[in-house]
Amino acid sequence: MRETNALVIFVKTPGISPVKTRLAKSIGTSKAEEFYRLSLRATEARAKALAQVIPSLAVYWAVAEEQCLA
Repeated sequence: MRETNALVIFVKTPGISPVKTRLAKSIGTSKAEEFYRLSLRATEARAKALAQVIPSLAVYWAVAEEQCLA
């Protein structure tokens, strides 16, 4: 039997759901959303790199908003 590992990343969609609301109070909504997007890109890059090291790793993105699933 082959072992499978999973990494699940939970995300929201900026502009549809509020993100980084406490941060937005001090730096503004647009900068907080920009930070969130950059964080997502960094997370995606790390997940891809991890999947190269662990071939049995399945990466799943759990999107909070049903209408954003494509």
